[in-house]
Amino acid sequence: MIMRHRNAVAATALVSACTTAGSVAEFIAMRIVSILSGLAVLFTTLAFGHLLHHFFVNAGEAAHSPPFLVGMGIGGVVGIFSFIGACLLLRRGR
Repeated sequence: MIMRHRNAVAATALVSACTTAGSVAEFIAMRIVSILSGLAVLFTTLAFGHLLHHFFVNAGEAAHSPPFLVGMGIGGVVGIFSFIGACLLLRRGR
C-alpha cells in the first residue's frame, strides 16, 4: 500500500513537471503568435488607412455626398478599432 502511494506521488510530480514545462512552452508559443498577429493587424490597419486616404483624395465631386462621407466615417471608426486591437495584441491586453 505504501509503495502504491509513493508511485502515485512520483507520477504526480512527474506530470506536474511536464505540465509546467509544457505550459511554459505553450506560453512562449502563444506570445510569438500574439506578436505576429499584432504586427499583421497593425500593417493591415495602416494599409486600410492609406486606402481610405486615396479614396477620399481621388473622389472628386463624390466626396461631398452624404453616403460617401458616412462610408468614410464608418471606415475611420473601423480603422480606429483595428488600431486599438493591434496595440492590445502587441501589449498582451494590458
